[in-house]
Amino acid sequence: MMTGNTYGEGIESIYLAVPFSEKDEAKSFTARRHPVLKTWYVPVSIEIPEWLTE
Repeated sequence: MMTGNTYGEGIESIYLAVPFSEKDEAKSFTARRHPVLKTWYVPVSIEIPEWLTE
């Protein structure tokens, strides 16, 4: 897991390692796909399940 700013949005984010097979579940937790880094992220303020950050 990494934290940092998203693509120019200025919002602190948590980057997630999400396998393709779990992308729909990640979306249900408001995760978004970063278009340049090609990784999933959520804002720090969102409560996410622990298993998503492992």
